[in-house]
Amino acid sequence: IYAIKVNYANGSSNYSAKYTAYHLNAPKLKVKNVSNGLLLSWNSVKNAKGIIIYRKGPDDKSFKRYTKIDKYEKLTFENSTVVSGKKYSYKIKVTNGGSVSSVSNTVTKTRK
Repeated sequence: IYAIKVNYANGSSNYSAKYTAYHLNAPKLKVKNVSNGLLLSWNSVKNAKGIIIYRKGPDDKSFKRYTKIDKYEKLTFENSTVVSGKKYSYKIKVTNGGSVSSVSNTVTKTRK
């Protein structure tokens, strides 16, 4: 638990609200073909509430932040904006307010 206080040359601020910092383990990512696209799934990570998904599409030179979900209810995400016969790579991070995990494993899958 921590709080922030700013010191100035002529005084200081009050302490901020208290925050709790969590260490979040990197999730393990899996990707599989489903009828509407590619289904991403990951393991439950203690204290995680949100997720950031990075995607590298067939025409991308590097990963781009694809979406962020602040509060997820399922340990899955269906990416339906994929094209048959094209290869996509994914990696994710889990979040909890100000805490962010290390990046997951990278998984590459060709959409059938």
